[in-house]
Amino acid sequence: MDTEQAAKQLEALVNPTRLAIFRDLVQTGGDGSPVGEIRDNLEIPASTLSHHISKLVHAGLITQE
Repeated sequence: MDTEQAAKQLEALVNPTRLAIFRDLVQTGGDGSPVGEIRDNLEIPASTLSHHISKLVHAGLITQE
């Protein structure tokens, strides 16, 4: 793994909300979850969730379809 990429990913996971999103997706499994389901599970506003998902996608930790 590229050290710079690993640092970028770790930086993204330092935020408690992003870590919670990532954990929720890992627990869900390989098929992922709809955004609304993640929002309901974590009880956060859609705009906040969108911001954090964008950061996780940019870090290469998750993909969005």
